[in-house]
Amino acid sequence: MLLNRVKSKRKEILEAWFVRIIETYPDDSHNFFLKKKNQFANPVGTTIEREIAVLFDQLTGEMDDTEIARSLGEIARIRAVQDFEPSRAMGFILELRAVIREAIKEELRGPAALDDLFEFEQRLDTLALCAFDNYMDSRERLHQIRNREIKARSQEMVARIYRDGAERSDNDNEEKT
Repeated sequence: MLLNRVKSKRKEILEAWFVRIIETYPDDSHNFFLKKKNQFANPVGTTIEREIAVLFDQLTGEMDDTEIARSLGEIARIRAVQDFEPSRAMGFILELRAVIREAIKEELRGPAALDDLFEFEQRLDTLALCAFDNYMDSRERLHQIRNREIKARSQEMVARIYRDGAERSDNDNEEKT
């Protein structure tokens, strides 16, 4: 079965997928993410590497919705704060399709293999839709946080202007007396 063949190439597939994801970043970040393996020096790279392994295992396994959502949420939160268009931010899921096809191209000959591939890619499409939902949720939360910060700053500025105006008024009254 195709799923077993994909599982047998797990390490190769994950390495190629990670490189494709990291290539979406500018060159200086790209090089840093590939070289630094320490989770404290490179939290973005290590989080992505860890979570795509979870996603791969879920995709080739039981497809636990809770675990998939958690893992996608980790990556979506990272990519949501970066300057990516939504399609580029979550397009990494669809990159896995090309990585897997390349890894198992010899096994894809014949109609039975294509049926298995279509079934597997349906799972991948489900994962991609879930990823997009997670990304949009993260972006929405980010915008809510930013809006609250702007509102708080505006209120603080108005209060400061009011205080300054009241102080000036008190000073003017003192000078007149």
